[in-house]
Amino acid sequence: MRSSAGRAFSPGTVCDELRHEALRVTGNLLNRGPDPSTHHHCGFGMIGDNACGARAQVSGKTEHNVEEMETLLHDGTRMTVGWMNEADPGREIARGGRTGEI
Repeated sequence: MRSSAGRAFSPGTVCDELRHEALRVTGNLLNRGPDPSTHHHCGFGMIGDNACGARAQVSGKTEHNVEEMETLLHDGTRMTVGWMNEADPGREIARGGRTGEI
């Protein structure tokens, strides 16, 4: 994941680091929505468990705040994941390769 300033965020990035960068880059206009109680020490595992926190009614859960992610799988495959329409899964499968398998 990258900020608009080009800073790369790794899986070990803490939720608050991402939040502070979003606020800094946007002049305090945008904030990262999900706010789990472990915000000061949790990493991107919050994506896997769809963390949301007490303010979810305002900002939504993690799934409502992520449009796309570039991922690196355990076997070295790099892929972008995100929202798909009904035709997209069939197209990805037809392309084959590791992405099509998944």
